[in-house]
Amino acid sequence: VGSSGSEFTVPIAAGESSGTGNLLLPIVLHELRTTYDFTPVTLAPGQVLTSPDESVDYVYFIDEGLVTMLAGTSAGHTVEVSTVGREGIVGAVGCLGPNFSPWESRVQVAGNARRVSSRQLCEDLGSADTPLGGIVLRYLHYEFCQVTQSGTCGRLHDSSARVAKWLLIATERLESAMLPLTHDAIAQVVGGPRHEVSRDLARLEASGALQRGRACIWVRDAAALRAAACECYDRVRGARDRLLGP
Repeated sequence: VGSSGSEFTVPIAAGESSGTGNLLLPIVLHELRTTYDFTPVTLAPGQVLTSPDESVDYVYFIDEGLVTMLAGTSAGHTVEVSTVGREGIVGAVGCLGPNFSPWESRVQVAGNARRVSSRQLCEDLGSADTPLGGIVLRYLHYEFCQVTQSGTCGRLHDSSARVAKWLLIATERLESAMLPLTHDAIAQVVGGPRHEVSRDLARLEASGALQRGRACIWVRDAAALRAAACECYDRVRGARDRLLGP
């Protein structure tokens, strides 16, 4: 297991959240309030925010919840390539040129977001010199780091290490030790059969890292979970810290 030198802890009790509100917007809050027309929206589990090869009408600044970017096949198999919580944005990839999404963006955990027209946002992304342009372009760089590492992870690391890594990332994004996720949902994002994911979760529970419940997972020992995770967790977190700040 790799190490970035940063310490991971779950800073809150199970079922509690340390806060809401998108972490990128305060940096440019004054500009956004006077320039952009945001609409508060509710995010429901299973809701699709962008679809592969379809135009992106809106960009979402996540305030609370968890959204995964999924690549899929014609047979219906999926694997996650990026995860977004309140540190991030969904749909900005459509501003890079041709306005379409390369993946499906699906809500995994309910929450809220602020939505803005992608056309309105993209008009300001021609330059990284604007506060918003700089933030969005740095975030997209981070998102592509996640996509690249996801390909490496899926090819080189076993199912158990991938499950542990993803649970760590989900815990950070939600800022909660309680993850309202089913085995099926976890299998979809890690790209493995459900029975393998259930086996991996049972082993992690036996180690004391987590506790399984009905349609939920409680992280009990973050250090044990991190010891079981592949090095991709550290690489993704390192990229986030470099590009977005710790």
